[in-house]
Amino acid sequence: ARNSESQKQKCDNEKNSFAVGKSRTLFGFDKKGKSIFEFRIPDHTATAGAMSDKGTFALGTVGGWVHLVDNKGNILWKYKPFDAISIGHNSIDITSDGKYIVAGYSGAMQSRQEIKDSRIIVFDNKGNIVWEHRGEIKINSKDLILGVMHVDISDDASKIVASYGDNYVRVFERK
Repeated sequence: ARNSESQKQKCDNEKNSFAVGKSRTLFGFDKKGKSIFEFRIPDHTATAGAMSDKGTFALGTVGGWVHLVDNKGNILWKYKPFDAISIGHNSIDITSDGKYIVAGYSGAMQSRQEIKDSRIIVFDNKGNIVWEHRGEIKINSKDLILGVMHVDISDDASKIVASYGDNYVRVFERK
């Protein structure tokens, strides 16, 4: 997906950085480490995040929500792709220009019934789904679900690399 230098990037072009944590709080910091904003995410604990060069920050929650936040801490949009009470929401990535966001999910609980699928969803920066892949989760034991563990998207959004809990990496090409 991206070269190793941009993969290490944790700041936008203005040197701002963002952090989410188990406390459900999103933090923004300027290049000197001064707090720009801090607010509690209204839904479940944030589990994954990625930042574009322009300072937009995509984050996912345990409840399955995907949020796009600007560099002032404003939620530009949020979307819950399917109705579930708990989702193994494992990874988010965003193109460096902030035009596309990819989210990787593994499984969901709906009415305490386990849904045995995994999903990779690509959103545009307006929150519209532009591509989706749905696959079956293989269960080797009652404690191990082997769905999407990590996703990366190429800067032109044409390729998605996804690693799964079955120790395989899959590459998807959007047409």
